[in-house]
Amino acid sequence: DAIGYLANLRVFDASNNRLEALPAEIGALTKLEEFRLSGNLLCELPKTIGNCSRLEVRGSPFSRSRISKLS
Repeated sequence: DAIGYLANLRVFDASNNRLEALPAEIGALTKLEEFRLSGNLLCELPKTIGNCSRLEVRGSPFSRSRISKLS
């Protein structure tokens, strides 16, 4: 997926897209600090999201402690 080429991305707003899943390549966004996910249909996050150590997820049922357990 092309998303892995956005290595310097710091803010990603994917709100209100009715996403059901995120690609595993999301873990390549190691500089990602804020990820807005409200208005989606996600039940889980890919384990690779644990690689995004600076990440703060907003508008999501997923807590930072849950994300940390994925790494």
